[in-house]
Parts: sequence; structure tokens; C-alpha cells
Amino acid sequence: MESRFLKIKREWYDIKELIEQVIDQLNYKSGNHQLVLSASADPPLVFIDFRLMQQTVLNLVNNAIQYTPPQTTFLISAIVEGEQLIITGRMMERKGIFNEDQDKIFNKFFRRAGTAAGGTGLGLSIVKGYAKAHGGRANVENSHFHGAKFIISIPVYFKMISEKE
Repeated sequence: MESRFLKIKREWYDIKELIEQVIDQLNYKSGNHQLVLSASADPPLVFIDFRLMQQTVLNLVNNAIQYTPPQTTFLISAIVEGEQLIITGRMMERKGIFNEDQDKIFNKFFRRAGTAAGGTGLGLSIVKGYAKAHGGRANVENSHFHGAKFIISIPVYFKMISEKE
């Protein structure tokens, strides 16, 4: 990604199907976590690199599983607003991200002091990099009612699927 040799291979995909595949792939690992998808029944097709976006969502959900306590619900939503695909991952618990970590959480190798080592520290960095490769961004914010909310926003072309097609 940093060398700028990453090539985006965009095609038309159903974002809901992409997220469902990620959830199916991680269900074995989720243990006592609950992974929930919230998307419209018939979302528009979006023009994305399926492999990169799948890895983006996989890293986001995997990170949530790794760094939240058992019984945590992780809600994943995908919507198209205007010309933006917005994928949101929300931890449905009161504990969020420490304010001082919000600007660092997407940095390579970042790990909060005192957290158990469990990976390479690249998961969220890859999320940010792949979003950026699509011309978008990734960020995190805390909610007063729930925990952390991760937002991936990328510009997309989209088309509605009609019953005649």
C-alpha cells in the first residue's frame, strides 16, 4: 500500500453478501460474541474491489472479536448515502476507545499499553489503507449510549437491481 503499487480491481458487488461472507467466515472464531448485520433487504450493487473490501471488513470484525469482552454484540451496517458507501462497525457495549487512542488506533503496530498481544498490530492499519486505496477513509468515534463506532466511508458508483434484470 505504501509503495502505491496496490491495484484496485473494481467490479459490481452486493455489499450485503460481502459482509455475510465475512460473518460466516468468522463465526467459528466469534465464540460468545454476537455478529449482527444490518442492511437493507435489497441494497444497490457497488463498484468496489471485492477482495480488498472483504479483507477490510474481516480485519474490522476480527479486531472487535479480539479486543472486546465475551458476550459483546458487534453490529455491522452498510448503506449507500449519496455516492458514499458507509460501512459501520459498532460495539454494542458501554466501553469505547480511550480518547487519547482515537488518533493512533489506525497506526501500524499500535497496541494500547497493557493489552494482551494477539496479532501483528496491522489489522486496523490495513482497514485504513484499503479504505484510502478506494479513495475513502476510516475513523472511529465513541457513542454515549454504546461503545466504539468504526466508520469506513468510500466513494462508489452504484446501481439498483431491478426485477427485470
